[in-house]
Parts: sequence; C-alpha cells; structure tokens
Amino acid sequence: MAHQLKAGDIFVHSWGYDQTNINFFQVVKAGGKTVIVQEIEDEAVPGTEGFMCDQCIPKPGVFKEGSKPTRKLVQPASEDEGRYRLKFDYGGTGYLWDGKPQCRSWYA
Repeated sequence: MAHQLKAGDIFVHSWGYDQTNINFFQVVKAGGKTVIVQEIEDEAVPGTEGFMCDQCIPKPGVFKEGSKPTRKLVQPASEDEGRYRLKFDYGGTGYLWDGKPQCRSWYA
C-alpha cells in the first residue's frame, strides 16, 4: 500500500492488561510501503493526574534512550481508526497520533 507518511509523523501504541501503557513512535524515514520509526519520550499533561492515571503527549525528536530505528510495514486502517496503522511485536497495533492527549494508567 502506498502511503503519504513523512518523517516527523507520530504513531501512538496503547497496550496492556490491568493498566494502559502508551508508547509514541516518530517516523524517521518514509518510503514505498514501509516507514522507519523510533520510540520517543512522552510527558504528562499538567492537571490530568488522577488515581494511578494521567494523560500524556509525545516529545517529538526526543528519542528514548536505548531505542533503535525499526522498519514497519504501513497497513490501511478502518475509517474509524484513521488512515494508517503499524503492527508491533509486543502488543498489537499503533495508529497515527491525532494530536490529542492519551490516557494511561498503572497498577501498584
């Protein structure tokens, strides 16, 4: 599938059991049917803290220590999910970030 993704685009990957983990990935290179993404840091949105939860946003260009660029096949997503999705080995699918803070939670 051809895509219109470009370097700088951000994907969000939400996953977990008994908690919601959020990971953000920035496209560092795009071409053909694939993109190369690398995980980036996130930060809590002030004032969104709750009991074992908050909301977070990505920090573009601030790559997580130890993260490595990874090639991913771009797949079409259903209309309610957005235009594109990426599969991740450890917990499903990531979608193009819509710019809204993401809810995350933790347990104990």
